[in-house]
Amino acid sequence: MDYERRPTVDLQKGNEIVVDQDHVRLVGNELTNFGVAVTEEEVDSRLGLGRLTLTGAAVSADEATSDPGISDVVRSYWTKALESIVAGGGPPPTNLDVCLSALRSRFADEYGGWIPTMGKNRDISDIEGLPYISGGGASKVPELSSAPTLGRAGSPEGAGVRVGIADTPIFPHPQLAGRYKNLGEEFHPDDEVRPAAGHATFIAGLVLQRAPGASLLVRSVLDRRALGTSWGVATSLMCFLDEENRVDVIPLAFGTYARDGRPPLVLARAVERLAPHTVVLAAAGNHGEEEPPELAEPGQLTNRTVVYPGGNDGVYAVAAAETNGKLASFSPPLLPWFQLSAPGVNVQSLYLYGPVLTNPYEQAPYFTGSACWSGSSFAVATVAGEIAKRTVPGHRTAHEALADLLAGKACEDGIRPV
Repeated sequence: MDYERRPTVDLQKGNEIVVDQDHVRLVGNELTNFGVAVTEEEVDSRLGLGRLTLTGAAVSADEATSDPGISDVVRSYWTKALESIVAGGGPPPTNLDVCLSALRSRFADEYGGWIPTMGKNRDISDIEGLPYISGGGASKVPELSSAPTLGRAGSPEGAGVRVGIADTPIFPHPQLAGRYKNLGEEFHPDDEVRPAAGHATFIAGLVLQRAPGASLLVRSVLDRRALGTSWGVATSLMCFLDEENRVDVIPLAFGTYARDGRPPLVLARAVERLAPHTVVLAAAGNHGEEEPPELAEPGQLTNRTVVYPGGNDGVYAVAAAETNGKLASFSPPLLPWFQLSAPGVNVQSLYLYGPVLTNPYEQAPYFTGSACWSGSSFAVATVAGEIAKRTVPGHRTAHEALADLLAGKACEDGIRPV
């Protein structure tokens, strides 16, 4: 099996786990028996979770079974966990996979099947060979384009509506002046940058094309390369729980995958907290050109692999479509957790000023504040803008506007229920 050539699911290296805040001490004590030390601990009361940084056997699973500091009983859990995961096929497990599996078995045996809530602090990042936020098909990177037309600030379309932008740091584009409140950091290009650096700006422009009167609340949850962790994303999203930062709708234009297909714990908890207060949208993914499951090796990314937070309960997943409504070639096939499709192929929006390294082997093109790009990230931003456009504070909620879209009342605007 050649895993260097094909994108695989959940192969990140890591040494951090997330635990229910009430059981941080319990898990920490059990980790000690496994020859693992907790070197850093952080608790977020709004999420009700704690993040533990580990060192020891958890980051050296190959040596765990021969560690003289581990009892024979604990050693057996390590061994059984490793054997069980390997027997399932697919790429080699990460050391943290083995640690968590052994821990869960130990707790289940000790406490009559009960296991404390815990999981990995997963990476939000590009999958090798498949840049998640960069779209798919022929246009995986932004291309030079004329500037889109934005309605005037103060327009009745979206007036009084607040949209959360949780993404890369925002570039203070001149056309965004006075239209957003920044809850995080801004991004000022000072040299050649990678395409992802303009992602949040592109998202913001798409929202305002539909709802020019809306106000944006911007929080950087990823870095300028669009990299981060599920813990970092989730804790950053909690700012939208503050009364002064409440938003009507929030498009989450990023994603991660799980080896076992289960929702990453910390992202699921963040959505659980946000959903009662706001419409949460997420991108459906750009991996539709991968092989179907029946042709893929175990553990390989397929065109049906679930992406989170799009696959989380309480989230409305949006797939990218052509202008005629047909799903984009890079969109996964219709899956049960998809709710909507929207234009996501060669769409125009605001972007950076300056050279952007879209191809490492060619001279960086110079962008002048706009671009054309493809991806489900941009479909979800378009839906957020349409919801903002149809929301009237005090008369029509964002959830009611969403219901119209789900009922097929926005097909003429390019948004269709799936």
